[in-house]
Amino acid sequence: MDVRPEVQAAFHAEVQQALPSTVYNAGGCSSYYLDVNGVNSFSWPWSTGRMRRRLAHFDPEAYDTRPAYDTTGAVG
Repeated sequence: MDVRPEVQAAFHAEVQQALPSTVYNAGGCSSYYLDVNGVNSFSWPWSTGRMRRRLAHFDPEAYDTRPAYDTTGAVG
């Protein structure tokens, strides 16, 4: 199971839009949360309550799925 690229890109854009006002990114300070390009790919910029609500429901349409093994019964 893999996250669809467009879903991942939309989530990343949403997080990056919210991060500038957080303590992780604000103030122009150097931080280990920021990579060499100043991008924070680590922090959740919202409350834990919002995380809980967001993770409460699984959206299978956000993923590409495939069997982990051959389900056809073919040999060799």
